[in-house]
Amino acid sequence: MGKTQPAHLVIERLATLAPIMPSQAVECVRLMCRGNTEGWMIQTWHEPIRMVLTTALQSPEANVREAAVELVNILSARGDLSFRDLLVRSD
Repeated sequence: MGKTQPAHLVIERLATLAPIMPSQAVECVRLMCRGNTEGWMIQTWHEPIRMVLTTALQSPEANVREAAVELVNILSARGDLSFRDLLVRSD
């Protein structure tokens, strides 16, 4: 699985692109999280991930919102429950 370098700059850039490209931003974050086998890196990405998810959950497009919910569920299944509160707000 490929990795982005430097990952912290990539994830921050995705957060800034999320308002204009929410679907692509969510997909890229999903791939970055999937490729992060160490696990600890995701802990350092919480703020930009939250920004991408918040933006996507507010999208008028159902498929973008569904992708964001799926990513929250993926992260939760990996033990990171810190984004679950976003699902309550999006209802």
